[in-house]
Amino acid sequence: MRLCALLALPLLLAALPGCESLSGGHSPSFPALPSAPSDSPEPSRGTDETAAPGEPTVNFTSAAFEAAARKAIGKPAGGITPGDLAALDYLSLAGLGLQSADLEPLLAMPGLLSLDVSSNLITDTSILARMGGLIALNLLDNPIGRDDCDKLLAALPSCRVTFGDVPHSPLPDEPYTDEDGFMWLVPPRYDYDYIELCDCGRYKITARLGDGGFTHYVLSPLTGEIVSSVDDSHGNSSLYWLYDPKLRRYMYLVSDEDGDGSELFQFSAGEFTNFYYAYSKRFRVIRRADFSLVTPVIDPEGYISYYNYEDAFIDDLYALAFGSKILTGYEYPESDIDRRILHFYGNDGEPPLPFAAAVCKDGKWGMLNTAGKTFLPFVFDHIVSIDDNTAFAKKDGLYGILYIEK
Repeated sequence: MRLCALLALPLLLAALPGCESLSGGHSPSFPALPSAPSDSPEPSRGTDETAAPGEPTVNFTSAAFEAAARKAIGKPAGGITPGDLAALDYLSLAGLGLQSADLEPLLAMPGLLSLDVSSNLITDTSILARMGGLIALNLLDNPIGRDDCDKLLAALPSCRVTFGDVPHSPLPDEPYTDEDGFMWLVPPRYDYDYIELCDCGRYKITARLGDGGFTHYVLSPLTGEIVSSVDDSHGNSSLYWLYDPKLRRYMYLVSDEDGDGSELFQFSAGEFTNFYYAYSKRFRVIRRADFSLVTPVIDPEGYISYYNYEDAFIDDLYALAFGSKILTGYEYPESDIDRRILHFYGNDGEPPLPFAAAVCKDGKWGMLNTAGKTFLPFVFDHIVSIDDNTAFAKKDGLYGILYIEK
């Protein structure tokens, strides 16, 4: 799971005296899974007897980077050639301890559109500045100086780069204002059926092919234009809050891309308030469940492999919350909530709009503020947020990029 933002959770949970794990202790007490032997290869040195004669191989100075690349291209052994990497359009290298010089193999990946190198030791962005095809780059939690940040932004004008704060789109000198008074960075002009956000941070549309199949196209979050076609589709890592109305207790659940619960913690209503206040004041969703039906799945060695919670849900409706305040009733199906709120930990650790949340009511989309009041009127066909002041919005059948003022 790409949940870099949650690395500090164990310390936070330990600091809350009332926090219980599902097994009843004050911190998670499930038996640890046996550690699998490391299968990270030694870094490649540029030679490979399996490569075609005269075909160069890519030199990795970091074994962790090489292991991530092998996983992404499905090549567990043998030398890695530039041809093996050419088709990659997304790669996560988060939390691998990479230094600036370790990034050199990225130059053999000309097709990369989205790259996550958060939580590393990168200080020099000169290699990244040469990757002109990127449209999304996550550099959170790297010791990069201000000058390097400015140089990178100048070198990649079409890329949305996240350093340490929420990414922000500047208002152009002459924004388009429609007849209803809404301001747009890009006026509504794209006849897309539906813009989808997947867990790698890419905004995609899906088109039906003549043979009945589908293909996916990646959109630029700056212009809304199609920048690439892809033949893959990703699941979403999710952070759920569950609520058992009989027990009047909350459960914190992290699920992986397959939907299996991997960590569970229970809280009373008071503990939930304290945890939420201490952890983060952001929008979240909560779903009702019967905790007695959340069951562990045991592996052949007798350890808990994961938690099955699919049979525990009472219904398929969510409530919207901000901080520890529940803003709405349990009234929204998943399809009626901004995917950046449902899955933002899967989107390179970036939060959605910090002051408003997009939801759908009676077939129209709008936004609620942190008090649960209408912030943006419910007149849009669809909304999915991009950064802290822009969103893809569909109005009168066409998508544009809406500018949202606090």
